[in-house]
Amino acid sequence: MPYTKSELGTVRFYQEFVSDLRNKYFGETKKFLNSKFRKNGILYSFEDIHTGLGLEDSITGESSDYSFLVKEDYSMYPAHVLLEAKNNPDITLTPEVTDHREDQYSKSNTRYPLYEKSELLDKVIDREISELTTPEPVGGTLPEGPLDEDGSPTYIIKNGDRVAIEEIFTKGNAVGSVDVWHIQDNKKRKYLDNFTFFSSGFSKSTIKLIEPSALNSIVDGKDITVGWQGWPTDKGSEGVY
Repeated sequence: MPYTKSELGTVRFYQEFVSDLRNKYFGETKKFLNSKFRKNGILYSFEDIHTGLGLEDSITGESSDYSFLVKEDYSMYPAHVLLEAKNNPDITLTPEVTDHREDQYSKSNTRYPLYEKSELLDKVIDREISELTTPEPVGGTLPEGPLDEDGSPTYIIKNGDRVAIEEIFTKGNAVGSVDVWHIQDNKKRKYLDNFTFFSSGFSKSTIKLIEPSALNSIVDGKDITVGWQGWPTDKGSEGVY
């Protein structure tokens, strides 16, 4: 009948087996100390048997199984100084400390080269990467309406407006289409259908009617369809796809 985990704690042959494995592991670890855990140029990584973490994260107190990883060297002090410090608790000597946990990872003593903006840098860094992203067109200047009798523009288009072509909009729209654009970042973004526009919480009465030439002069942006991402000023949810 197999032993339970708690019963194994009192089974002598099993404890001797575990103790033997433990001692062999610690012996192998100590053997690699003088070579900084390297053999034939290869770094050997050891594990803390208590936590499963790397040896570089182990605890090294006086009662710890890994206290041997930290060595304190007082050899730089003369014998009479060591004796005096031993008999006088007010004297504190600072040893040279060697922490072998730091040998469990690689450290570079060289810095990366500093590249200046020159032909050399263009050879190191490909500045012509085009397959990753397609740059968005930059928004242009928003147009104003024709001047009225007092010389003021009949309308001013600004970001956040909804616009449509007056001639098309007043004659009605085809089913499923509203021919309305949202102005954002100095670009026009078209609502793809009626549902998308009315889901935004806006009505047709809020739309500015403009001429085809004014609309065509505004840079095109991404179309708008219903999604999870909402406009800051809208009651409904709109997203870009």
